[in-house]
Amino acid sequence: DAGDDASKIVDLLRKDAPQPAAGGLPAGHPPIDGASPAPAAAPALPEGHPPIEGAAPSKLVELEFDLPEGWTERPPSNMMRRAQYELPGGDDGSPVELVVYYFGPGEGGSVQANLDRWKGQFTTADGKPLPAEAIREEAFESNGLKMRLLEVHGTFNSAMMPGVGGGAQTAEQRMIAGIVETPSGPWFIKAVGPDAAIAAQREQITAFLKSARVK
Repeated sequence: DAGDDASKIVDLLRKDAPQPAAGGLPAGHPPIDGASPAPAAAPALPEGHPPIEGAAPSKLVELEFDLPEGWTERPPSNMMRRAQYELPGGDDGSPVELVVYYFGPGEGGSVQANLDRWKGQFTTADGKPLPAEAIREEAFESNGLKMRLLEVHGTFNSAMMPGVGGGAQTAEQRMIAGIVETPSGPWFIKAVGPDAAIAAQREQITAFLKSARVK
């Protein structure tokens, strides 16, 4: 009869109605007193916005360099070296070496700390601090990157830190070293060897440093 038909219609409507999730309100239902509001979704950062704390870190910067004529790339001799090159040597024919280092974001020390450490590895022949004319420093920018260049000559102490004993001391040595600043930390290049041999590579080492660019 009509009453049974009405009951069947109500039952069908109940079956077709969306069911609320266990313990929650139906989809689209406004919150009621005492109910916990759903957590708001974190807003997306605008395009090009720098990452904020807790966000995924930015991609590491990789550099590439132009290899000067006469240089030979060699496999790095240890994990601290990013690249290693054999350069033409001096009058005795023995080659000298240039090494590229990169230690990762926040590693390797500051630019100035490294410049000071490198200068501190050299003294005069009688162990005194070097005169100003034995040190040359430059700061410049190339390919959108800030760079520093250091050239120093004298007696070289191979100890890791200046003022620390135990390292071999070698007279008439020269170092030409450079630092490339990147968003993910500094890259370092360094060549140390006989004074005349390194001096003969000054132009090539400087060009190598200035060629550094982001891949």
